[in-house]
Parts: sequence; structure tokens; C-alpha cells
Amino acid sequence: MTHKLLQRQVKRLLGVADDAQLSALLAEFQVLAQREDVSDAARRGLLEIGSLLAQVNESYVQSDRALELSTRSLELSSDELGQANDSLRDEAQARDLALKTLRDTTNQLLAPLGQHIGEDDQSLGRLTQLLSGLVHDFLETRHSAEAALVKVQNQQFALDQHAIVSITDELGRIIYANEKFCEISKIAHYELLGKDHRIVNSGLHSREF
Repeated sequence: MTHKLLQRQVKRLLGVADDAQLSALLAEFQVLAQREDVSDAARRGLLEIGSLLAQVNESYVQSDRALELSTRSLELSSDELGQANDSLRDEAQARDLALKTLRDTTNQLLAPLGQHIGEDDQSLGRLTQLLSGLVHDFLETRHSAEAALVKVQNQQFALDQHAIVSITDELGRIIYANEKFCEISKIAHYELLGKDHRIVNSGLHSREF
């Protein structure tokens, strides 16, 4: 017998103190089974008791193995459950961080409009809808600005083709002159910048011109 619990139970049942006494008692059973005054039933019992104990021992061993596997399975399940909880907690924290970032970004965009979303607003759908509206308005504004810029550029082109144009600062210093101005004055653009309009009295043209 190898199972400790079974050994203790058999020793207690048979009144023996140690393995040596138990082995001696089992050997004595074998000797008694050979006596002629023993009944057939008793002989079979004495001869088979060792086999019976071996079968019971194997049952104990198998039971312990099954219990160990069950315990290990429960431990694995517990570990997996813990990992799943950790994963869900991490996902929740990531979601909260993403929601906070999205809310802060939305508030930065809403600030010029005098609007604000409080921290109690946890609706991702509402934030997404607001951002979508802001992006739509921005795209429309940019489209209008681009169209206006093209219009201004076209007007400037037409003006440059047919008129002399210059712009000065508040002190009368030239800060812009178009190509037609340079062409008529015979003065390069870089020479005009920072000068006042007296520079055009270069003597290259008559006063009437």
C-alpha cells in the first residue's frame, strides 16, 4: 500500500503500529489460509485480503488524482477569471481616458462658440455628433474661404493686368507694388520696397507721363 490515508485506516482497524507489523500480519494471514481447519470462505478471505487492499489503495490514489485535477482546473479557472477581470478593468480605463480626451477636444472647439460639455456627460454618441457638426461647419467655412480667396486672386490678377497698384504703410513707405507698377516705373520690385513714392520721379519719364 502506498496511500498514506489507507495505511493509517488499515493500521487502526487491525490494531498495528507500523508498516513492519502490518506486513507481518498480512504474511500471517497467508499462513493461516493454509491451515486445514480453516473454512473455504475464510481461506478465500485471508488469501484475497492483500488483493483487496491493493484495489482499495488504487481507488484512493485515483481519487486523489481526480481531486488534484479538479483543484488545478479550479485554480486555472480562477486565474482566467482574474485575467478577464483585469482585461475588462483595463478596457474600461482606456474607454474613460478616450472619452475624457474626446470631451476635452470637443470643449476646445466649442469654446469660441460659448458652449461647453460637462464631465457628467458620458455619452460617446453625443460627443461624436457634436464633433461631426463642428467638422462639417469647419469644412463649409474653409470651402467658403477658399472660394473667396480665388475670387480675390482673380480680381487681383485683373487689376494687375490693367492698373498700377501700390500699397504703403502709415508713413508712406511702399510695402507692395504690382508688376504693372514696376513695368511702367522701370524700377525693380526690391528697389521700391521701403521707399516712398518720390522714387518714381526718376527722370525716366516726362512729368506729363
